[in-house]
Formats: sequence, structure tokens, C-alpha cells
Amino acid sequence: MSMEGLGVILLVSITQGAYALAGVLSSILALSAAFISPLTSRWSDRFGQAVILRIIAPAQAVALTLIVVAVRADAPTAVLVLLAILGGAFQPNVGSMVRARWAAMLSGTPQLGIAFALESVLDEVIFILGPVLATGLAIGVSPGAGLLAAAVLVTVGGLSLAAQHRTQPEPVSAAQALLNRDRMGSAVPIVGLIFLCLGICFGSLEVGVVAFSTEAGIPWASGVLLAVFSLGSAVGGIVFGPRVAGRDLPRQLLFVLAVSILVTIPLVLVRTPVQLAVVALIGGVVIAPSLICGFTIVENLVPSSRLTESITWVSAGIGVGFAIAAGICGVLIDAHGATAGLAVAVVGTALGALASLATFPALERLWHTRPAALDPAAHDFTE
Repeated sequence: MSMEGLGVILLVSITQGAYALAGVLSSILALSAAFISPLTSRWSDRFGQAVILRIIAPAQAVALTLIVVAVRADAPTAVLVLLAILGGAFQPNVGSMVRARWAAMLSGTPQLGIAFALESVLDEVIFILGPVLATGLAIGVSPGAGLLAAAVLVTVGGLSLAAQHRTQPEPVSAAQALLNRDRMGSAVPIVGLIFLCLGICFGSLEVGVVAFSTEAGIPWASGVLLAVFSLGSAVGGIVFGPRVAGRDLPRQLLFVLAVSILVTIPLVLVRTPVQLAVVALIGGVVIAPSLICGFTIVENLVPSSRLTESITWVSAGIGVGFAIAAGICGVLIDAHGATAGLAVAVVGTALGALASLATFPALERLWHTRPAALDPAAHDFTE
């Protein structure tokens, strides 16, 4: 997953030299995934993860391969747009599925916060390795090699997860699904809105860093710089994650997002890749803690029969923000250079903090009226 959006940007920018088109296609891929993945996650809750993974993982591999073929064949833009839509629509939301498995096994225990932290750290390891691999393959082998590698990985990974029957949550009956259809609550759209703003930051960083490295004459460094952001985030997750239990998470989320403004402002001041790497390492520290807070809030406030879908909805917020930023940044970078793209990341973090501040009273009320807060014997809805 960490290679797909970047793979599209690298493929199109290297082949055609157009950041605007690269950003638009990356945006479409992310938007399609954001709007379709909650539906596939609902089906995975209803019919079981294995059934859905065996269908959509190979289907996305085919779509990614066709994107490479179409770009190299200089296909019409309409064809590229259609393939980007299909590529996003078939994207498995593995993060939501795995978090749902952890929740099914560890719900109501302190270990669940640690498990979510572990997932966030592993996500960051993926986002350390993925950009470096995608960039190295695109520049060192072929512009489309990064996407083709992603096609292989999504097939192997998706089918491997589908084979893990022991940890898969039990499919929900039709009657239970009907009973819980309205129990997702307002926490999901609130966290989804905050994550959308974070997605603006993430998307602008991906496009902006590629452009910054290219302007500096070392395009291969884009993968390394993106990996540094993820390294900082992994450190933040390792330190923060085990300390989640018992915290007022809405308040923690607001604090982390406020700090994120301070650590991202220097992005518009950097002039060399070394300076950007230092800012990336420091700025990345707040990423995983903000995601851990959001996912843990959702896990505590929705029933197990809607958990995969709910986590996917808030993850979709990141995808929508990513898509918005990628499209805007492509145009801004073509017109004003890489710094303009990085400036959008600062705007995204500021919007995230403002969204958290505006929704804080409502989210705080939901947090303190959840079953675990009112009755020590009732840990959460997933019991």
C-alpha cells in the first residue's frame, strides 16, 4: 500500500514529466479506495475477511499492472482515470482487517492498546521500506517497476492474510448486522474528519518530497526522505503506544495535533535534503500517536459487528485528504515549485488541529459516556 500512490506519481512523472497528471491519478486512486473500501470492509464483517480478500487482492494486482501498461503505451487520459478508479476500488484495507482481528482477541484488556501501537509501528516500518523500494525500482529498473512490485505484494499478502483463519473475526449474521446498522455513532465521522485533515498532510508530503528531491537533482532521495518521516513516526508509536491505556484519548489527540503544527512549520523553510531529513525525523514523531488515538477511540465506541467497517471509514478520511492534497500539490508544484507543495502539509496539520478543537466537546462527551467509563465491568461495545 505504501508503494501504490508513490508508484503512480513516479511512473507518470518520469514517463511524461507531468506532476499535475501524476497528482490527479494518485488522487483518483486514493479517492476510489476511500469510497469503496468501507463497502468491502462491511462485506468482510458480514461474510468473513477471507472471502473478500481472495477476490479483491488479485483484482487490484491486475488493475495496477494495467496502469503500468497503459501509461507506457501513452493511453488516453480517460483510460488512465478508469484504471486508477479500479485500482483504488479493489484495494484491500488490510490495516482495518488486522486491527479488527486484534480487537476480537484482546478487547477490554490493556494489551489492545499495545497491539494497536504495534500495528501503527509496523505500518510505519512498511512506509519506511515501501517508498525506498518503489523509488529504487522506478529509477533503477523501470518507471513502472514499483507498481508491478506492489501488484505482486498485494496478491501474496492478501491471500496470506486470507489463509489465517484462526485470528479472523467470526462473520456477523444478517440479523446482527441489521440490529447494529445504526450503531456506528458520531465518533466515526468526527475521527474521520480529523483523519481527512491528516491525509492532506500525508498526501502533500508524498508529492512534495518527490518534487523537492527532483529539484535538488537527486530524485532517488525521495524514497529515503519519506522513509525518514516514517522512522520518526515509528519512534513516536513505540514511545506512546504502550501508554494509551487509561488515558483521556480525545484530549491526547488534541494535544498531539497541536504539537504537529509546530513541528511541520519548518517544512516551508528547508532548502537542502539534509535539512528536510532533520525536519522529517522530528515531524514524523507525532504521526503514529495521532493515529493510535483515533483508532483506539473508534474501537471503544463501535460494536464489533461494525468494527472493520468503522475503522475503514476513518482510514478513508486519510485517503480522501490524501487525494485532495495530491491533486492540489501537483498543480501548485508545476506552477511554483516543491516548496508550495510542502506548504500544503502545514495547512493540513493546522486544519487537523482545528478540527480536533472544534469537535473536542462532542468527542469528549462520547468518550466519558462509553460503557467502560460508566461501568468498570463493561470494557467496551466489542465485548
